Amino acid sequence: MKKILALLLLTILLLSLLSCNKSSNGQSTDALDASDKKPEKATEPPVDNELINSSNMLMAHDQLGERLVIYDLDAYEDGKTLDDLETFDIKVGHAAGLKYRENTVLGNVILVAGTRTEIYSYPTGKRLWYTKTPGANPHSIEMLPSGNIVVASSSDGILRFFRTSALVDKNRDVAKTYSDYNLEDAHGVLWDPEYEVLWALGAYDLKAYKVEGEGSREKLVPDPQMSIKLPEGKYWGHDLSPDYTDTRYLYITVGSCVMRFDKEERSLSEEFPNSNLLNRSNVKGFSNNPNGNLFATGETGGEGCEWKDWEKAAWCTNTIYYYRANGEALETIKLTTEKSAFYKARAFCGRYQ
Repeated sequence: MKKILALLLLTILLLSLLSCNKSSNGQSTDALDASDKKPEKATEPPVDNELINSSNMLMAHDQLGERLVIYDLDAYEDGKTLDDLETFDIKVGHAAGLKYRENTVLGNVILVAGTRTEIYSYPTGKRLWYTKTPGANPHSIEMLPSGNIVVASSSDGILRFFRTSALVDKNRDVAKTYSDYNLEDAHGVLWDPEYEVLWALGAYDLKAYKVEGEGSREKLVPDPQMSIKLPEGKYWGHDLSPDYTDTRYLYITVGSCVMRFDKEERSLSEEFPNSNLLNRSNVKGFSNNPNGNLFATGETGGEGCEWKDWEKAAWCTNTIYYYRANGEALETIKLTTEKSAFYKARAFCGRYQ
């Protein structure tokens, strides 16, 4: 009887030790995952891209709070302000250029061009990459299909090309290398998957660049056949965005107006559907979305936008105009904020076009 009892106690002890060992191994594996994380797109919660691209979500940079903010305009009701519509925000420092890109080699990401030029996963908000050398006064950013990044920096008049596709192979040193391409007062960059060119907007030009090579060997090559000069008196480009309702067109803003670029005719016009709603100067940011709604920053001049040590921030506004499709017409909704200041705002749409 004593032998049987001893065997039983020994068996219980062995089972207990095995259970502890299994638990310890599980903890060790979790710690290993934490220090050597899997790619973001394998661990992020699923994102319904189709829903995002068919909704009226707007992204903007709050210059006062140094935040990237996403607003759900489908939640708008009479009497609500932009502050009531916030659905997502992260601290990103002082920035001007913003884009959302989905189904890229790095997963769904938000791109930020500013003093902290960065790539964030969405919706986790985890920072995937950053650079401290984006160029002087970055104004726009784009991710090529390869995952490489182009930043338009105005003060030194360059497009800075980063080989961030190397992040896929976790080669962060390579991802810090870059090449520069001259473009006076560079303000906008946008990849065009239909024509397979990178559009870039500067002071006097809308330039097109072909991309040659692959991965870390990619480079930009000017395409003079597609590039154009801006019309006389319509200089100093601000924003560059796709027409999400027709891939034939792009939109650009300059100091005096908003214009639509016809890629087939290689021509710019101030006359296009609903352009009468935009007949004002200093529209720093403009875009539409697949539903046909338009979004434009309001009059700049810093009204309501106290800026640190300055009384007003001349490039900022506390107003965004939301032109909502209502049958064949567009309903004008003026959205304001009591706590933010905007330079650019655009539809939260992950497609290139």
